[in-house]
Amino acid sequence: MAVPINRAEVAALLAVSQDHAFAQPPGAQLRATVLAQDLAEAAGADAAERATTWWTSALRFLGCEAGSLPETERAARENLAIPMWAGIDEATQERVVSVVREAVSVGAAR
Repeated sequence: MAVPINRAEVAALLAVSQDHAFAQPPGAQLRATVLAQDLAEAAGADAAERATTWWTSALRFLGCEAGSLPETERAARENLAIPMWAGIDEATQERVVSVVREAVSVGAAR
């Protein structure tokens, strides 16, 4: 009978195995992942952003490099991420609009 495992156990296994694989002191990877979570929370990240932070930091040494995620890389090239959030001040809004306008006009000139 298969024994079910949960995500926390998978994350712990990844952390321990990465410590061994990269000759890190025991717990180094888990500490880095927890630190990333603390930083994300301090920055006001929502639950989805904190989850992304967790898995990004937990999987950071698993060999992902340019070309290993072609669909993600394609989406990153084709999508525009504009910095906007609740409470953004007017000066920052103007700066964002200015940069977007400049980029669009440079792209149109090509």
